[in-house]
Amino acid sequence: MKSLNEIHLAQELIRFRTIKTEDKGIMKFLSKKLSSIGFKCKIIKSKGLGSKHTLNLYGRYGKSRPNILFFRSHRCCFKLG
Repeated sequence: MKSLNEIHLAQELIRFRTIKTEDKGIMKFLSKKLSSIGFKCKIIKSKGLGSKHTLNLYGRYGKSRPNILFFRSHRCCFKLG
């Protein structure tokens, strides 16, 4: 299995200026990164706050059953300063 450099990945993720449900490309970025190490990923649009939608990333690794490794991404945003 290929791997990712966790420090480099964290640095890349921190560069995304996301606030609340604004995606700004982060889910597509994570999907591409996880796909590169063997995950099958799908971005799903969900009801967010008010009239805005939110994106969730679901990823699955492997094809055997039962496949207990399931990745669900939720991003938390914190206001700096």
